[in-house]
Amino acid sequence: MNFWERNSYNTQNDVNNENKTAESCNIDKDVKEKFDRYSSKSEDQLMSELSATVARMKKDGSFDAAAMENLYNTAAPFLNEEQKQRMRSIIDMFKG
Repeated sequence: MNFWERNSYNTQNDVNNENKTAESCNIDKDVKEKFDRYSSKSEDQLMSELSATVARMKKDGSFDAAAMENLYNTAAPFLNEEQKQRMRSIIDMFKG
């Protein structure tokens, strides 16, 4: 790799890194906005909204039971037994 190729490569990497940083900031902002939106809701309100979302997804064909299982498998190691049972029952309810 000559000088020009190396500098072009480094410049492209810098641009990619800047894009990743910007994407990361947008993701962080999105997560914070969602957290703020849902953190003040009661469990009943959250379940109602989740049920409506699942119903909409089933109606439009975007509901993915396998994705819910993947979410459970990813989250389970971070949950206590009660939380795992609750999550399992919610998933089973929506899959049924």
